Amino acid sequence: MLNDSIQRPWSHVRTGILRAGVVVAAFFIALSFGRHLLATRFEAYDDEGYMLLMFQHYFSGGHLYTQVFSQYGPFAFFAEGTLFHLLHLPVNHDSGRFVTLIWWLLAAALGGYFTYRFSRSTLLASAAGLATMATGRVLSMEPVHPQQLILPLLMLACCVSVAPGRIALILLGALGAALFFTKINVGVFYFAALAIALVCTFPAGRIRTLGAVLFFFYTIGGPLMLMRRDVMGWAGGYCVLAVACGAATLAMGLFTTPSSPAPMRDVLYVASGALSTGAIIVAGSLMDGISIPTLIRGVLLDPLRQPQVLDYALEISKIEALFAMLVSACIVGLYRYRDRWRAHSEWVDAVRCLVGLWAISQISIFRTHYFFVAFLPLGLLPAKGRAWGPANVFPRLFVTSLAAAQFLQAYPVAGSQLNIAYSPALLWAFICVHDGAGGLFFVLRRAGDWIGENLPRQESILGALVALALIVAMFRSGGWPQSYPDPPSHLRGASSLHLPKKQEDLYESLASNIQANCAVLFTLPGMGSLNFWSGVPTPNGLNMTGWMRAFSLEQEQQILHILELNPKSCVVYNEKLLHFWGSKQQDLDALPLGRYILYTMPEVFQEDGYEIRVNPQRKSPWIDTVARPSP
Repeated sequence: MLNDSIQRPWSHVRTGILRAGVVVAAFFIALSFGRHLLATRFEAYDDEGYMLLMFQHYFSGGHLYTQVFSQYGPFAFFAEGTLFHLLHLPVNHDSGRFVTLIWWLLAAALGGYFTYRFSRSTLLASAAGLATMATGRVLSMEPVHPQQLILPLLMLACCVSVAPGRIALILLGALGAALFFTKINVGVFYFAALAIALVCTFPAGRIRTLGAVLFFFYTIGGPLMLMRRDVMGWAGGYCVLAVACGAATLAMGLFTTPSSPAPMRDVLYVASGALSTGAIIVAGSLMDGISIPTLIRGVLLDPLRQPQVLDYALEISKIEALFAMLVSACIVGLYRYRDRWRAHSEWVDAVRCLVGLWAISQISIFRTHYFFVAFLPLGLLPAKGRAWGPANVFPRLFVTSLAAAQFLQAYPVAGSQLNIAYSPALLWAFICVHDGAGGLFFVLRRAGDWIGENLPRQESILGALVALALIVAMFRSGGWPQSYPDPPSHLRGASSLHLPKKQEDLYESLASNIQANCAVLFTLPGMGSLNFWSGVPTPNGLNMTGWMRAFSLEQEQQILHILELNPKSCVVYNEKLLHFWGSKQQDLDALPLGRYILYTMPEVFQEDGYEIRVNPQRKSPWIDTVARPSP
């Protein structure tokens, strides 16, 4: 007896050490993966340079939306500015990528924490953290982009929803306001998902009926209104899939969610958190010199023009869309006729678990199909042997609704933000794995006797397998080699980068020539990194990659006036990147600034598609800093 009493504490200690070891190992794998991608990736379209210029001018005292061009809300500037200030970081590529890594790791930790709150499985939680890290790999393509803030905010909201008390509901409202004032479409979709979750907690009555009707109109009409320009073209299948998963998720939420003891009070808590946080952000904006009309234009009106600036299709075939409607209808039908299959519910749980595993692989590893969103309502079917009360259902409903709502974030640009939009769906998938693990192992036992009847911690076994698959995928992508394939960059403020020699030589050549010859540098399209690497400033705080469609005539005239007045002004032009942003050379003929660059500024330097053009009134000779062989 004495030996047993001594061994039990030591057993707990060993278990604790083992769990800590798993978490630490997962953290260092995630850290190595993130550091390597951030060190070896630089995208020529250079959203990074645009973001760095935006923050540089803002940190230097420029006013948002008037003196500093931005498509994003003020909260992103407050949060990033606070982090740069606390860490005493200069604005350059090294600091920007370090800050990106911090937000990225925080999102991964929150994804793991959310899964642990559900499963109490260290292995499954570690797998969720690694999967979140893998899903966020797009951050290495566009460091310093506000989506690096959106990702942890979405993860944090999911974590907060696990314990839906008074403080949690206030925080959910506050996080919605932060998202709204970071990127308006993300905030709107967030509030829609939160409102759906709250409406489903009302008891049967007028409020619940009215809310259900309104949100059914939203789930059907919202995607149609959002995609009205392209719904008869490439966006048709996308729209049908969004409607199917949104409407079915709402229906399942209404069917399965038990009523809250005080639903109206919950709504007031959320509203108080949202309104108070929104008021604080607006007050901070006013203190920064942003007027209310300017704030409305910068946060609300200008983003409405985004479909005119750039689009990148998420094409889903009509067959896929119709099949999605069938899948969603079948899931709702499963609940409607649940009495008929209740005795065989293990099979439903097995399907739930397999769908979760499939979704995890698609989101974090393969990135080939988006069809898993049609199965979102499956996560709301009660699992066998589980008595779900309001505290169990609410986080499941919120995360599922959030996944369905954020799926719309990919319109009109299904680029890197697609991974950010899928982050709630990733957590939904891990919920499905946890809820359905028992059913899957039951089915496997029926298929053979090689699995024990009382196999413990079944979700931990699945978590270990998922983590192993993720580690292999990270390793195959070169996530943590013993050394970088290329030496550190010699570009100014970018020593953390390890670029291929050809790319490094090109950027060094451009930067050195610009530094030796130019006093002001503008780029067509926006390639702000060249300003940092050369040390040559931009004409003013109006900078953007695809400015050709985004700038107003007045903003173009401001830049044009500065370029004309400075005889040592230069412009770097790249026709291939111009096409990347959806513009053609003939499109520039309609732009005063474009015509000046193409037809008035002579070309004096060209290398690998990059042209340097100069002010026609330039008197000093061009100094070529690169020794070139004789012809």
